[in-house]
This record gives sequence, C-alpha cells and structure tokens, in this order.
Amino acid sequence: MIVTPENLVDTNVQDLVASNPLPTTFHGDVLLYGSNLAAMTAFTCLGVMVVGWMLIAIVTHRNVDKLFHPITIYRGGWFFAGLALTIRAGTAAAALWSWDSKAAKTGAAVLTLQRYLDLASLVFAGAWLLLLALTYPAMCIQLRKAPYPVEMIARLPSLKIPAVVVAMSILAAGAVAWLRAQAGL
Repeated sequence: MIVTPENLVDTNVQDLVASNPLPTTFHGDVLLYGSNLAAMTAFTCLGVMVVGWMLIAIVTHRNVDKLFHPITIYRGGWFFAGLALTIRAGTAAAALWSWDSKAAKTGAAVLTLQRYLDLASLVFAGAWLLLLALTYPAMCIQLRKAPYPVEMIARLPSLKIPAVVVAMSILAAGAVAWLRAQAGL
C-alpha cells in the first residue's frame, strides 16, 4: 500500500488515541509517563548535540582528516550513533508529547510516522555497528599507542550544557505529566 496523507492515520490507531488520556502501555501511571517523556526528550536533545558536534568536527577538519583515518572513523561512528538515538528517541518523544485524546488524528499520525522512522534509526544504528565491527581490532591497536592517558576529570565542566538539557527535560515532562494528572486521569 502506498502511504498518502489521507491513509496515513489508521482509524484503529486514531480511536486508540481518542479513548485514552495516556498511551495505553503506561496503564494510567503518570509517573511512568512523565519519566519516559523526560528521558526521550533529554536523549533526543543529547543526540542532536552529538550529531551537531560530530558534523562540526567533520566539516572543520575535512581538509586534514583522511577517509580511513582512526579519527574520521571515530567521528563517523559517533555521528551514526547520535543520529540513530536522535531519530529513535525523537519519534518516541514526539509520540508522547503529541498524545492527546482531543487531537487523536495528530497523535495517530505521529505514531504511524514513528513506525516508519524506526527503520531509519535502525539503518543508522546498523552503520554504527558496522563501523565498530570493521574497525575494532585496528582501533584497539591504535588506542593502545602512547601517550594514552585520557583526562576525563578535567573535562567535567563540559557536561554543564548537557546537564541543563536533562534538567529542563525533566522539568518540562514533569509539568506535562502533573497537568495531565490534574486534568482527571
């Protein structure tokens, strides 16, 4: 069947959204709904940040880095992983944010679109796994070469922005879950 805007929304899915104030898998548990909404929102934002970070690094260093150089492979792997995470968590977040029994057609359309985009996220996850499988032995050899200390403690301040993103996602999702609970779930 060819998907068109007219048949994108299955009436069964639309009826499901219209008859439930929360997605049925949450069984009316507002805390579970809110925590999933927060996690999916935060990980969507973090995935976008990783994708952007890797794209900026790839473009900035395109004249220096060679195609099969370890740093290019490393960046490519993180790019694919970030893209897979962004699409998968993003579609789940969109489905949770758009769930509204008063706008069932929109919620059903987002749920249907999520199923199509799940496949795209798996393609990018597969590309990440393929890079990992093909380069793992050589990357281990490369990473064992001196100097190999990684200064993680010195990099802790760089986690401020991601921590703010997570905190804002938790606050926004908590507010939405609380408001839906107050609306008479």
